[in-house]
Order: sequence, then structure tokens, then C-alpha cells
Amino acid sequence: MHERKRLGLIKHTLHGLWYSAASELAEAGCKDHQIAAITGHKSLSMVQKYSKGAYQKRLAKQAHHLREQSANKA
Repeated sequence: MHERKRLGLIKHTLHGLWYSAASELAEAGCKDHQIAAITGHKSLSMVQKYSKGAYQKRLAKQAHHLREQSANKA
């Protein structure tokens, strides 16, 4: 609690900060094992729960980019 107060994060729960960290790492391209090493999760299924949306978002961006490249070639 003291650290959250010092950092100005008193309104945020520890769980919320973990979720945000896992999501941001997944969006940056980190693998589940890398995310677990940072967040401390022992179960990859828990990491995947947090990172699923971020991976889907990243894949969608990649697909959109490929579509644009294909359209530019035509």
C-alpha cells in the first residue's frame, strides 16, 4: 500500500496493476513465459487469461497491415 501511495496509484488494486502489466507486455510482443517471469505467475493459463486480448489485438493489427500491403500491390 505504501508503494502504491508513493507512486500515486492508490486508486489502483494490485490485481489491476498486474493485469495492466501483463497486457502491456503481451501487446509489446512478449511471450507468455516472459510475462510470467515479470508478473510472478506460476501458471501459464493465468498469464494467458490476461494476455489473450492483447494478442488478439496485435494479430488484428498485423492482419490489417498485410491487407493494406496487398491492396497497395494491386
